[in-house]
Amino acid sequence: MKRQPPKMPVVEVKKPGTLGLRQRIAVTLPPSSQPAVASAKPALVPAPPVVAQTKKEPPIKKAKPATAVAPPQASKKKAAPSNPPKTSFFYQALGWIVAPVGHDEGASSYDYYFTAGGRRYPLVASDPGIKQLRRVARGDVSQPLCLRVYPRWFITFQGVLAQKFQLVGCRRPKPEDENRSGLFHLRGVWKKLPDYPVPVLAIYRNAPSSDEEKQPYLVRHVPVSMQRSDGPEPFVVVRGMPKDEDGPKWFIQGEFTFEPEQGLWRWVRDLEPPTCELPPKVHRRRKVFKEKAAQETAPLSS
Repeated sequence: MKRQPPKMPVVEVKKPGTLGLRQRIAVTLPPSSQPAVASAKPALVPAPPVVAQTKKEPPIKKAKPATAVAPPQASKKKAAPSNPPKTSFFYQALGWIVAPVGHDEGASSYDYYFTAGGRRYPLVASDPGIKQLRRVARGDVSQPLCLRVYPRWFITFQGVLAQKFQLVGCRRPKPEDENRSGLFHLRGVWKKLPDYPVPVLAIYRNAPSSDEEKQPYLVRHVPVSMQRSDGPEPFVVVRGMPKDEDGPKWFIQGEFTFEPEQGLWRWVRDLEPPTCELPPKVHRRRKVFKEKAAQETAPLSS
């Protein structure tokens, strides 16, 4: 169908001098007054233009002027002591010895010893220690080895029970080991035992200990030669002395050299200043003391 144009409205008016004749005049009305015409297809409305959205940047904050910080108020708690914390406050007896290792024919596979200063000192080691010793020696134990050991010397009122060394590790000697051989770090209580010629350092077991309730132990007494002029003196042990009358006990931490000819350690220098404060220790059980002492008893080798 052809689209018909809309009809224009007609207005009849009278012209003067036409004897009442009427004349039709087409009047075009403004668009707002024209009647709406239904169309077969809806008018297309143009879409609004697409405007690209840009990310808004946050506003820049102005830096605030620095203000003075108020000093902290004094705490009501007690201030910590000015003394620095002790990083090496424990019992210890450990050092290096470069010496040939021997093993007697027909003896047990655990009966090793080393020779130093013309004397023979037994070596005590666990299964891994013995395996390491054999591997490092490569079948020839007569060659000098660098031994990491700690002394197991036990002295009681009855005398010396044993003079042994516990093997911790071993390796082939190096050039720098010549100056290291015989150097020990000893940390213990300086005492003078009755019927023993020289003072000793009592090496206790450090607490807490994982095997405190399983295995008994004996206090190791390492004989030392130490001449000091700065005040500390060895604590003299007397049989039957009450504990209330005990004098000051000095805890010594120093570097010592082992003299195998005399079987003692000579003081070189202090690692830490002497103190009367003692590290925590494990107290031995007296019920098993005699049994443990019998196990450690061994004849001295000359």
